[in-house]
Amino acid sequence: MVVYTLSDLAYTKVIVHSLKYPHARVNGVLLGTNKGKEVEVSDAVPLLHHWTSLSPMMEIGLDLTKTYAAGRALTIVGYYEASEYVDEGVASLGKVGERVTSKIREGFTDALAIVVDSAKLGQDSDPALIPYTATSSGAFGAANPSTLQLSDAVITRALDIARNNALSDSFGDFDDHLENIRIDWLRNGAVQAALEKR
Repeated sequence: MVVYTLSDLAYTKVIVHSLKYPHARVNGVLLGTNKGKEVEVSDAVPLLHHWTSLSPMMEIGLDLTKTYAAGRALTIVGYYEASEYVDEGVASLGKVGERVTSKIREGFTDALAIVVDSAKLGQDSDPALIPYTATSSGAFGAANPSTLQLSDAVITRALDIARNNALSDSFGDFDDHLENIRIDWLRNGAVQAALEKR
């Protein structure tokens, strides 16, 4: 079984992206390195909150992210998404998520998909992440939660950063960048700066 270690930076970016657009479906990709049976997810790049289907914007965003990752000696190792719907049901990986993760899997066999459980988002005791990995048939199924490792302290820190910092103006995804080219959607350095202050 492959274990995925999610850095504080990657987790915080996923949470901030999800909380910035609670009214919209959001998605992005995970960057990292393969260390045998452990994948270190060191960063996340938020892609979209408008055009979250398999659109030309998705393709362009993925291509730009792949180039950015290669320049940092990283690989796209996974995908994440959060739904705009909070309901009684269990969050699950959508069709777009399956397709994008399958495409990522062509270049990285152990590709991971993460679904943000919007019903649990905002709870200090639960990371609100559901990992999905490829089954023997090639489809994606919910994995054992223990396949995803992260520090306990980051859950509270990420929520605190999302709630108490003025990240809404500086944090953005590829959609935001298309509207305001000053937004550094690939790096989102304000998140790293906020983590370093705490």
